[in-house]
Amino acid sequence: MFSDDGIFKATFIKRIKAIGTYSEAELAEAMDTLDGENMKTLDVFVKQIHKNLNGVKTDTVSGKKAVTKKKTKPTAEEKFRSVVLKMESALSRYEETEEIDNWSINFKAGEYYGDKTFNQLKEIHKKLIDVGTCADKIKLLAFVERGSMYYYLKSSDERFGRWSDVCHELDICRRTVDRYINFFHIMSMYPRLLVCQLSFEAIMTMYKMLQEYLQAHESLAGRLQQPLKQVRVGGGTIFSSHRLPGGRGSNASEVPENLSPACDWDPLWAISDELYGTDSE
Repeated sequence: MFSDDGIFKATFIKRIKAIGTYSEAELAEAMDTLDGENMKTLDVFVKQIHKNLNGVKTDTVSGKKAVTKKKTKPTAEEKFRSVVLKMESALSRYEETEEIDNWSINFKAGEYYGDKTFNQLKEIHKKLIDVGTCADKIKLLAFVERGSMYYYLKSSDERFGRWSDVCHELDICRRTVDRYINFFHIMSMYPRLLVCQLSFEAIMTMYKMLQEYLQAHESLAGRLQQPLKQVRVGGGTIFSSHRLPGGRGSNASEVPENLSPACDWDPLWAISDELYGTDSE
C-alpha cells in the first residue's frame, strides 16, 4: 500500500508529465497567471529537479507566444512568384554547361529496400527524382510535337478532309487539339520553358500572367527564348510484370479510403506544397 507521501509523490509526477504535453504557448499563457513570488518559488524547485536529473535537456519557455494562425491557401500571385523563382533557378542550372543534356529514364522497378543503408536510399531517391524530371521533359516534348502535328493538319486546307472529320478520325476533341496547338506556339517562342521543371498544366495555367511578366522583364524572356541544347534520351530498361505495381513482387498496400484533405490537387499542387513548406509552424 502507498503511504500518503507516496501517493502525493506519484500524483505530483503525473502532473509534471502532463504539464510537459502542452505547447510552449499554452504553458506561457498559464504561467502568466502566477505572481512574481510564486514564479520565483516555482523556478527554484524546477531548477533543483532539473539539476537532480543530471542536466536532461528541456525546452525553455521564453514567454507567451501568439497563437499561430492557420495557413491559408496560396494565392495565384504567390504561386506565380514561386513559378518565376523556379524558372530562374532551373535556367541557371541549365546554363552552367553547354554539354549535351541527358534525359535518363533508366531506373529499377520493384526495388528491395530492406538491405539498403540510408545513404544508398538517398542515392536511389535522387535518381528517382531525376528520372521523374527527365520523364516530365520527354512528356512536354511529346506534347509540343503533338501540337506541331495538329497545327499542320488544321492549316492544311482540308487536304485530309474537313477538320471535324480529321479530329474524329484521330479520336480527339477539337478543344483538346487547340490546347496542344497553343502549347506548341508557346514552346516555339520560349523553348527553354521545357527545362524549367513545370508541368504542362502549370505552364498553361500561368501563361497569361507569365506573358505579361516577360513583357516587363526582357532578360528572363531572352533566356527562355534561347534554343535548347542537344538532348540525349536514355533508358530502354525492360521491367518484368511481377515487379510492376500490382505484380506478385510489388510492395502491396491497402487502398486508401480517403485522400489527405490538406492536399491541393489543382494543376499547381507542387507549387502549393512548396509554399506551405516554407511557412514556419
